[in-house]
Amino acid sequence: MSDATTTTTGNAAPTGPSSNTLAPAVPMPAETVHDDLEAYRQFVSEVAAAADGRVIFNRSRAHAAIIIEHIFGAAQNEVNILTGQLYPTVYANDHVAQAAVAFLRRNSSARLNIVSEQQLSPTHPLLKATRAVASDRVKVFTLKNDVAARTPFHFAVADGRSFRFEPKKAVTEAVVQFGAPDAGKKLNDLFRDLQTSGTIS
Repeated sequence: MSDATTTTTGNAAPTGPSSNTLAPAVPMPAETVHDDLEAYRQFVSEVAAAADGRVIFNRSRAHAAIIIEHIFGAAQNEVNILTGQLYPTVYANDHVAQAAVAFLRRNSSARLNIVSEQQLSPTHPLLKATRAVASDRVKVFTLKNDVAARTPFHFAVADGRSFRFEPKKAVTEAVVQFGAPDAGKKLNDLFRDLQTSGTIS
């Protein structure tokens, strides 16, 4: 992946990585993609374990939750999330919360950083679960309205290597890679830039 910029000043909107250098996507049978969540979870588990940079696609909130579960599963040191509001159908999922807690317990210095367009409630299930085990290692920032309006995408990235990237935040369609350090680093750099324009909450 290439062509990422971290500009968030002036009138320019920040842009995420382009897709023109993505590896070939791994196709899934239509019935598996749409109907069988456990088959999809197994498929994602295999791709995450291989961590070979293969590209897969995610087109539903149920699938997004499975991807985020495995993003936490792949992480050792840091997970960074840019979100609208930690949508409950994705981030209040029990599998996601359990994977996030396991990530924080694996490494006593592991960190979860969240930049949200909307103020998040401290009672959100993901925040309650993770802060119960590592309150000082879970940081939440709220974007300023003008920066949020100029930011067209959402993403989650683990250790600057594995990620789920939604190029259009209004549409639940995302590109996913495990073991893609070039693209992952660009998303991490972009996250840092957005983080500095948010306020801690």
